[in-house]
Amino acid sequence: MKRPTKPRQGPQDTPIYEITLESVQREYEDEFDWEVFEVEFHCTSPEGSATATVSVVADDVTTLEIVPTAMSDLHKLFAALSEQTKAWLVVKSG
Repeated sequence: MKRPTKPRQGPQDTPIYEITLESVQREYEDEFDWEVFEVEFHCTSPEGSATATVSVVADDVTTLEIVPTAMSDLHKLFAALSEQTKAWLVVKSG
């Protein structure tokens, strides 16, 4: 599943990220005594690439809800990460 995303607003030079669903694996977490789905996404843009793994508790979702729930959680993760790293922005001069 590939979903190119465009920013809803902002500068025209904002890079477009391509997000690809890489895998969904069911795992058992001994520490918490529950099963989770490990959903892995690969994100690429002209600026670089990243891999993100989102864990979804198996008992909290139906089979059809696994990927949409992981996508929503990925959005929350990136939004929080964006907010926390605003101060890291390096503006290139010239």
